[in-house]
Amino acid sequence: SPAMNQGWLSGFRNYFSNDQLSYAAIATNVSNGHFAFVEPFTQTNSLYYPSLWYQVLGVFSRFTGIPVYTAWNALGTLAVCSLIAGLGVIALLLSRKAWAPIVPSLVLLVGTFATLTSDYWYTSLGHHAVLWGPFGALFTLNAEAIGLCLNGLALGLLAYAGFRRDEARKQRIWLLVITGILIGFT
Repeated sequence: SPAMNQGWLSGFRNYFSNDQLSYAAIATNVSNGHFAFVEPFTQTNSLYYPSLWYQVLGVFSRFTGIPVYTAWNALGTLAVCSLIAGLGVIALLLSRKAWAPIVPSLVLLVGTFATLTSDYWYTSLGHHAVLWGPFGALFTLNAEAIGLCLNGLALGLLAYAGFRRDEARKQRIWLLVITGILIGFT
């Protein structure tokens, strides 16, 4: 991967770098105390990017004093790990099988086999009808990856609420409310 020869906390996830640098610029602006909603390159005072995640990264970076790229890697990895742990707990509660929590983490091993078709770690856009594996979709840890994590957890909670009819009605309603909040938030 592009982060292979870089430090885990210092490596920039260089994947479609113009997009990544735009997102990083939003977080860096916020980290430096510039909270205006401006597009990083043109300064048009119009921001079309889904920027809440980058603003969170900037605020976290500002208050902790750590660089934006470190906050990006640490918080993004925490989000993915939280999704996997949450789905693992849901799988355990639904199935009552000791091995069930392992299944969500195995999904990250599914990839596009890009090295076989394009001799690189990811499949380029020139290859049509590519089904991206979870690793390819989550690698950048950008706002879209965080949205996938939130929606994945929401769908897991929805499945839990649907399959556990023996739970108290009030508890199931709260699960549905939390699910709606997570989906609506993204």
